[in-house]
Amino acid sequence: MSIQHYCLLFALAMLHFSAGAQQVMYVQSAKANLMAGPSFDSQLLGVLQKGESVTLVKEQGRWVQVTYQTSQGWMSKLLLAQQPPMDKVSVLKGKEEQLETSARRRASTNATAAATRGLRSDDHDRMSDSSKPDYNELQEMEAIEVQEAEVRQFHQEGLSQ
Repeated sequence: MSIQHYCLLFALAMLHFSAGAQQVMYVQSAKANLMAGPSFDSQLLGVLQKGESVTLVKEQGRWVQVTYQTSQGWMSKLLLAQQPPMDKVSVLKGKEEQLETSARRRASTNATAAATRGLRSDDHDRMSDSSKPDYNELQEMEAIEVQEAEVRQFHQEGLSQ
C-alpha cells in the first residue's frame, strides 16, 4: 500500500471516531423550549435556561435532536451554540445613587447654543442683568453684514499702525 492509501485510511478512521463523539451545545437565549418533535406545534417537554448544556443527537433542517439530562427532544438550532454564553458585563459599577450624583448631565439647549458661539459659563455674568445670555443682542450682531471692501480697509489700517 502506498502512503496515500494509509493517509486515506487514517482520515476515515478519524472521521469515524469523531462521529461517535458527542457534541455538547449550550442554550444561548434566556429560555429555550425542548419539544417532542421538530416543530413548535409539538408537545412541550420542558424549558431550558440560558447556559444549560445539551448533547447533540442529530440535525434536521433548522432543528436539532438533543439529550438533556434524562430527556430527549428537539430544539431550534438558532437557540444553541458550541460555546457557553458570555456573562453580561456592566461597565457601570457602583450603587445607583452614586451613579446619579456622579453622572454627567446633558447640557441645556441654552448652554449648548452659547458654547457653539464661543460663550463660556463664566461669561454669563456680563451678558445681562438676569444672569442669562442675551440672545437678542447676539442675533443682532450676527445679522450685521460686512462688505469685503470694509474688511480690506480694516486690514490695511491695522497693518499701518
